[in-house]
Amino acid sequence: MWAYWTVALIGVWLQIAPLVFWAPEAACYVSNTMVGVLAILFSVILPPLGAAVPKDLRAIPPG
Repeated sequence: MWAYWTVALIGVWLQIAPLVFWAPEAACYVSNTMVGVLAILFSVILPPLGAAVPKDLRAIPPG
């Protein structure tokens, strides 16, 4: 679970870094912002793959 929050923090850093280090071009700022948004989206908002399937459906059938 901690890995999801680590990726989310990296996404926040990607959004803040162009402002802290004065991005030389607008394309750098937009690129980092979009990648940061996607990192946050995929790590926090979307559920993990294992959570989408109920536990009884993940069990191996007998036989």
